Amino acid sequence: DPAAGFWMSGPPMPAPRVSLGLAAAGGKLYAIGGKGPDAQRVFVFDPARDGWSVAGAPMPAPRTDAAIVAIGNSIYVLGGYDGQTTARVDIFDAATQGWRAGPALPAPRRGHVAAVLDGAIHVTGGESLSPPRTYPDHFVLRAGGTDWQRAAPLPTPRHGAVAAAAHGKLFVIGGSPGAGVYTVFTESDVVDIFPAR
Repeated sequence: DPAAGFWMSGPPMPAPRVSLGLAAAGGKLYAIGGKGPDAQRVFVFDPARDGWSVAGAPMPAPRTDAAIVAIGNSIYVLGGYDGQTTARVDIFDAATQGWRAGPALPAPRRGHVAAVLDGAIHVTGGESLSPPRTYPDHFVLRAGGTDWQRAAPLPTPRHGAVAAAAHGKLFVIGGSPGAGVYTVFTESDVVDIFPAR
């Protein structure tokens, strides 16, 4: 509670999860993907009633380590890992609680970040385990678009970062430039900002 300045316990999710994503749409929070019981189901938290429910259709391709963002009622699940790294994009409609396919990423990604900047989805970073490497690629999907475009690459390739858009800029913070087992030796305090103006 930012006004009070302390943390409080909320009601637990319907089942435990790890490596999931979270997005806000229509005044509710949607927990999608990850690993755990019922990982194919979408869990919905309604702050107005301080409780969880399970959304309609199960996720068509359950996976971990995806990037998740919302534009209006559309929640995009971008890439991730389902036994192998994938470029798949699925879109959950918070209004109808159904799924549809979205335009696949230009390349498979896991451990990447995404944020919505000026109505466009920006995806950057990520890792490969075999061979171990991190990526600087920066993909952009314009509002209503069906094709990803390439934009200026991330100056410091890394995975496991966090990203947010604010004041007309995309911020990518922290993460690791080392992939796989090298992650634990290469934590980063780097902050990259796009566009650099």
